[in-house]
This record gives sequence, structure tokens and C-alpha cells, in this order.
Amino acid sequence: MIDRPPTQKHRGLRRLLRIARWLVAAVLAPIVLYVLLGLGFAAIPSGGGATAGPGGVEIGVFTDPVHTDLVLPVRDELMDWSAWLPASAFAGATDEFTHVAFGWGDRGFYLETVTWSDLRASTACRAMFGLGTAAMHVEFHPPLDQEPKFVGLRLLRVRVDRDHYRKLVAFLQGSFRRDAAGRPIPIDARGYRKDGSDAFFEGTGRYSLLRTCNVWTCEGLAQAGQPAPLWSPFPFSVAWHLPGPR
Repeated sequence: MIDRPPTQKHRGLRRLLRIARWLVAAVLAPIVLYVLLGLGFAAIPSGGGATAGPGGVEIGVFTDPVHTDLVLPVRDELMDWSAWLPASAFAGATDEFTHVAFGWGDRGFYLETVTWSDLRASTACRAMFGLGTAAMHVEFHPPLDQEPKFVGLRLLRVRVDRDHYRKLVAFLQGSFRRDAAGRPIPIDARGYRKDGSDAFFEGTGRYSLLRTCNVWTCEGLAQAGQPAPLWSPFPFSVAWHLPGPR
């Protein structure tokens, strides 16, 4: 059987296949590298292993498949968040709420993506490449042993000493943009909860692939004297180094 030389059409198809393979590799390679770096750096602990004495404060970390929040008591002898946060932003916050959750993220993503069906490519790209501004999401919660409020969330608890708790409070306050009087600046947008127990505020910094909401949570844990990943863009690895059960 005599092999026929490739025709112009065949050569064109082969060229297109080579280009397609290179394009697929160009798209997948950065994603794979990002995941591997995220896992590798998350395995390296950062921050301290401070232990809390009798006067320590219990804090929590909420995790879900994409996001993490830091959870603190609404008020204690060291800090009263109900006095620091403007009550006018929380129409549904009542005395039944004993804890408050803080989350940091991209402003556009927070406000424009209530559900995954709302996600737009332009919003995602602006967030990934640090083209937008940041926002804080604040939500009041009932006691941590009341499960219904936490559907879809995983709660991890740690106890921190008073000095590190003060550093954590300062870190959280520094994540809010503030007006001339030093007060957080509310965003005129409806929160996620129908009961009015959450609100958005202008934040500091910029969200990006390098500094995600989960990296921010790790920074807060380090300020609280807790062991945290050196860099953890993913929520599932934020708590890898925390003491206690997972």
C-alpha cells in the first residue's frame, strides 16, 4: 500500500490540533500551578501557638465550600461590637444574637453575586485580578450551639488569650474603611438575610487571587496567636493547623 503525502487540508487540521493543545495547556497549567502552590503553602504553619488562660476569649471560624468568616462574641469586657458598629445598619439584630461573624472580600462579588446563578465573568475577572475594591460582610448570630442558623456552614472554635484577642480586634477594625469620625462606612445595599441581621461595609485593601477571603482569615488567626497556613487561598485548608478536632 502506497502512503499518500498529506494534503493541504490535512496539514491545516494538524496545525489546528497543535494550536488547540497548546491553548488547553496554557489555560490548565496556571490553574494546576495555583492549586499546587495553594496546597503546598497551606501545609506550612505560620503564626504562633499561643494558649489561652482562664481569661481567654472563645472565637470561631465559619467555613463553607468557598468562603471563611471569623466569629467573635458581640460583647465582652474587651470589646463591644454592638456599640462600634452602627445599629442603623442592622434592622433585625436583637439581643438574642450573641456572636458576630466578619468576612472580607471583593465588593463587586459580595454585592452582585447573591447566588451562583448571578455570577458574571466580568465580576469574577475583576475580583481575581484585584481590579475592584474590598468590602466587609458582618452578620449577627445566636449562640454558637444553636445549629439552625449555621446550615451549610462548619464551625471551628478556638480560645485565644486577651492580648492576642486585642490584636485580632485591631485587625478586624483595620479591615473597615472609616469616616472622619472613625466609624465604619455602611454600603447602601441589602444584606443576604431577610431578617436584617447582616450588612455590608466599605473595606480596606483589594481582593485578588493572591489575597482571597481565606488568606484574610488566616491573617486574622495569626493576629490571634493561632497557627494558620502560610498562605491558604482555599477554605478547606484554613483550619489545618488549628488545635482541636476538625
